[in-house]
Amino acid sequence: MKSVFILCLVIATGLASKVHYDNFQVLRIFPTEERWKQDLERVLGGEFDIWRETKERIDIMVGPKVVEKLTDILKRKNIDYDVMVEDIQSLIDQERPSAKINIGGGGSDFDYNVYHKYDEIMKWVTDFASANKGLVTEVEVGISTEGRVIKALRIGSQSSNNPGIYFQGGIHAREWISPATMMNFARKLVEEYGSDDIATKILDAYDLYIIPTMNVDGYVYTWTNDRMWRKNRQNYGTACTGVDMNRNYPTGFDGTGSSKNPCSEIYHGPAAISEVEMEVVTTFFLDKVYAGQAFHLFIDFHAYGQFWLFPWGYSRTAPIVNDYNDLSNGANAGAAALKSVHGTEYFVGNSARDMYPAGGASEDWGYDKLKAKYSYIIELRDEGRYGFILPEKFIEPTGDETYAGMKNLFQTLLDDPNPIQS
Repeated sequence: MKSVFILCLVIATGLASKVHYDNFQVLRIFPTEERWKQDLERVLGGEFDIWRETKERIDIMVGPKVVEKLTDILKRKNIDYDVMVEDIQSLIDQERPSAKINIGGGGSDFDYNVYHKYDEIMKWVTDFASANKGLVTEVEVGISTEGRVIKALRIGSQSSNNPGIYFQGGIHAREWISPATMMNFARKLVEEYGSDDIATKILDAYDLYIIPTMNVDGYVYTWTNDRMWRKNRQNYGTACTGVDMNRNYPTGFDGTGSSKNPCSEIYHGPAAISEVEMEVVTTFFLDKVYAGQAFHLFIDFHAYGQFWLFPWGYSRTAPIVNDYNDLSNGANAGAAALKSVHGTEYFVGNSARDMYPAGGASEDWGYDKLKAKYSYIIELRDEGRYGFILPEKFIEPTGDETYAGMKNLFQTLLDDPNPIQS
């Protein structure tokens, strides 16, 4: 998810107690001008969080103390709005899974249709690799700020000469559907290897790397303290904790759609690649590039909105990338196959021009630094009814349709006679 303003909630600055969102609401606003947003922080006292912004609408979470103030502003300015979520806490209470005695490992007993804690996901990586030796390898990418392991799966024929694909999940902690979808995708692809033509060809031709959850510290914090936590858990001696790691990439760093304010949800950090997690992950992959392995596809999976976006994201006035047509065609092919499963529609377009600019974001790094011709951000389900708090019943359909979309994109990649940048 790529929210575009700030959250200065005192409750989200790193306090140890559990954060509750009783009577917090999400409003979907249909603005007619830009200027009204400038008054939000002054009028609302910072107790708001822009969840999602497009050219046509903005989803804002607001606390109970300021809901009336916001609706008064909107009514005075004749700005239409809908209440998307009446009570955030009630959704959290419904979504949070009960304790599970047997979560299973990476084999047939693992429950792919519930949300899993960090330790469970790491165990799954180990068990899944062990259960699929010869095709799947467990990789330790690095250690987080708080000392947790960041793991990846390497899936493929293990040829030293194959180009690479990199799928990244969970850079924003609260987007639980992203790690869940990464695990579902890996399972489906490996199960179909040897029986499905596309799955077999892609894994024979490529090394596929999957990091199910990159922001491991933030993800743990969403389970223990604050379900709505977005950033990592780094603190630079300020009142607020966390850096938005999807504003910490070097391409377009400190640009539009990011913030210098440490209390902002889109705080970009003190410098590009300042975060431990960012350094270890980007170094892991760029070292492979420097050693001669080409990457043809990169996707960073987020939530929510149902968008399939490609570079550039840092500026609406940046030149169109040379591979614009191929990027667009690949995304449209994937989105069409995705829709064929459950009818779920995704918007396909350029990140900044068609949506909003976000400096220092992953899809630009994927194209600019990783040199992947096909570089995307995908925002998974839904369109806002649940937002980040997507119930577990949607894990399976999201996984099914995403897998179909990826297979069609893989076919596009396999059919491309020149899958490297122009």
